Amino acid sequence: SKNNCKKAIYLLSLVIEMKNEMIADLECLTIRPQGATKAVILLHGYGANMHDLFSLHEYLDPQGEWAWFFPNGPIRIPMGQMYEGRAWFAINMAALEAAMQRGQHRDLSGEVPENFDGMIDQQVHLVEEIQKQYPLTVLGGFSQGAMCSSHIAMRRPDLLSGLILLSGNLVAVEKWPKVAGKVSWPYFQSHGTHDPILSIAGAQSLSEKLMENGIAGEFYSFKGAHEIPMGIIEKASLYLKKLF
Repeated sequence: SKNNCKKAIYLLSLVIEMKNEMIADLECLTIRPQGATKAVILLHGYGANMHDLFSLHEYLDPQGEWAWFFPNGPIRIPMGQMYEGRAWFAINMAALEAAMQRGQHRDLSGEVPENFDGMIDQQVHLVEEIQKQYPLTVLGGFSQGAMCSSHIAMRRPDLLSGLILLSGNLVAVEKWPKVAGKVSWPYFQSHGTHDPILSIAGAQSLSEKLMENGIAGEFYSFKGAHEIPMGIIEKASLYLKKLF
């Protein structure tokens, strides 16, 4: 059909435009449509890599109006012979697995991962470099990527025009700076009510912390686990459309 042909041509154009770039010493999978002034940066979760969230751009931006950046975490996580995962900061896997076996969640709000400041500084530099070319930049991520995104937003809200937090939690609260006054853009946040890895209570604490510091937004819970269901993707797509 005519619509299928148009989609095939569009997907082929994305393959041609897709590149691997080094930005702020981070490897990034990128799509840069000609003439785009808006960009989305998505940070993957622990054990994933820059390819993990890549397909989201097809659903969040079907018209191809945004530039897209999917950076690779600097920490290598061996996941098998054919796959190398990445992470933004190290986590205590033994403690996480023990808590899951007990049917409990770990409260990460008081934990400060090793080299956390340096990692956030590098990500801020990444956003700075991208924002120079794309004045309207939205930052987001899944799980660990959402935790990092929240800290970047708190440190440099001036760099952003939006924030997408998918299945994140409040972490390293002592590292959160205070934001003076209201932030002009809203955040989008989602979390599964049956998430076995990161508690919905920790996600709600993150939402409350953002609002305490002048960042308003919407929190969407869904009946699910540590995931991004299609209903949330559709809501995130509407969020991007409403920003500008």
